[in-house]
Amino acid sequence: GDWMTALANTFAEDFGSTIVEIQVGAGPCGELRYPSYVQRFGWRFPGIGVFQVYDKYASAALTMAILSAEGARNWELPPVDAGDYNSRPDQTGSFTDGYLSPTGSFFLNWYFD
Repeated sequence: GDWMTALANTFAEDFGSTIVEIQVGAGPCGELRYPSYVQRFGWRFPGIGVFQVYDKYASAALTMAILSAEGARNWELPPVDAGDYNSRPDQTGSFTDGYLSPTGSFFLNWYFD
């Protein structure tokens, strides 16, 4: 209800052109999950999952954002120290203090926008 209405209102001018398909998954137990994970890759609770930025559209958007960011041309994004599906936050550089760096802050702002 409310989420879909907000989505439709926010992106109304893009439907049919930029946005041609929407897929909404509710997770294997009916709940939305973050972080994302793929069970067939061996995810175990409380693994942090991975950032989902590897399709061609997300990669292109991230590349364009990096190229337009001042001083960011040598950044390695998405973060290479974010762990994997089964990592705990305390086992990764990104989740312990990397998010505080200019690179980490830029990436998280881009990712969540």
